[in-house]
Amino acid sequence: MEGNWNKWFPDGNRSEEIKPAEGVLQNAQRFLNDQLPKLGRKARGEFNAIICYNKSSDELRKEREENPVQYINSLSLEQLSGYVNFTTNEMRDAGEELNQKRSSGFRKRANQLQDFAITFNRFLQAYSGIVSIVQNADSQYGNVAFAALSLLFATVKAKAEAEASIQACILHISDRMPDYKVYGRIYPDRDLGLMLSEAYRGIILFAREVTIYFQAHGAVLHDREDERVIREIAKTLNLRDYRTKQMRKELGEDQHILNHEFGSDRRRQKMNAQHFLATTHGQYWERPGRVLLLLFGRNEISSSTTHSWLSPVATELAEGHFKANNSAAYDRGNKYSTLELTLSRLILQLLERNPTIIRQAEDYREIESQISQNGDHSERVEGLRMALLRIINRCNGCVYIILNRPELCEAQPEESCTEFITTMISLVKEATAELKIMIVVKSEFWDFQSNRRGIDGVDLEIFREVRLDQGLS
Repeated sequence: MEGNWNKWFPDGNRSEEIKPAEGVLQNAQRFLNDQLPKLGRKARGEFNAIICYNKSSDELRKEREENPVQYINSLSLEQLSGYVNFTTNEMRDAGEELNQKRSSGFRKRANQLQDFAITFNRFLQAYSGIVSIVQNADSQYGNVAFAALSLLFATVKAKAEAEASIQACILHISDRMPDYKVYGRIYPDRDLGLMLSEAYRGIILFAREVTIYFQAHGAVLHDREDERVIREIAKTLNLRDYRTKQMRKELGEDQHILNHEFGSDRRRQKMNAQHFLATTHGQYWERPGRVLLLLFGRNEISSSTTHSWLSPVATELAEGHFKANNSAAYDRGNKYSTLELTLSRLILQLLERNPTIIRQAEDYREIESQISQNGDHSERVEGLRMALLRIINRCNGCVYIILNRPELCEAQPEESCTEFITTMISLVKEATAELKIMIVVKSEFWDFQSNRRGIDGVDLEIFREVRLDQGLS
């Protein structure tokens, strides 16, 4: 039977029956040139994994260096089928391992991606029969199918759980196409060849339209999915009622109160962000590199306010970074504060500002595993600390963390300002990204000099303490 397959298109690429598919062949190069530069980082990585699958590094480097786009056009649909089948089996094995773990949120997302891969694998098995027949007219039809469907798989896989209708459509198409073996039992027929040619073209056009759709609307889909996943993380962090918008509102209210307390007092010295940054200590804070800056001191002796005269530095710097849309997080201490709560809030704030971090499966899985840890106080804190460290290292540019008055914590008897400072020092010490942490403490409530020996890492170069006591003006 195989020797008669050329009878579907007896005149090869000049056959009338192949005419419907000619358009997608002619436009294939333009489509690739338009879409490849638009791929996001994750989709680009997936696409590269497809074309690199089952290839030796030397062979791949030589072929891609000569003409990367032409190299893509030389790959057959079997290359994609092999990769999707491999991916499906890999996800299935990973899913069995995840079932033994507590990472329910990641397991749900992994299962959705696995479902999409299984659906797409089924689709390829059905469509490969059509491609095998059509490429008897010209082998390029197989290459075009590979390129179009590889782009589709790479683009949709990152967002499959956010667009279930696409998956349902692919499944529906699969059900309407006979299995590959069915074509082997059909005597070559030119009229059926015309129908297969039209079906081939329809699938390629469908693949291109879906790819273009996600390129055009991917940002909206990303935003919706990011918001959903971040709220799941907030629940895991026990921050269901915490909102960054409310924190920003309270930050503005604090600035108003502090300005009233200290800005209008002509008898005493004033300190705000502008004044501080003009000092040598402020210049040290702004220079490139990692640093933890502990800013502490007493209010002028006759002052009766419970606020610290140094807090305006913290609030104004934090507000400035938020307005500049920098990777920044802020937390104000009170009697209900705990180190766990503070770390959780910092994690959530940085993820909200850098949602692309959780789009990487490995990062998402690791972060959720760490924040989900049970155990005693030290184990939970360490899990949150490691999750925060991973997030910091994945952020683009400098990361700013500002803690205002952690010495006010009273909720956990075993905690103290010492533990807050030691934990923050460890973050700066271990970070690979540029990390700047400022901690403002009122010395009347917690004295650094008296507690210096209990702080791990206080003698490191990355740590600098600055004492500024308020005086009379």
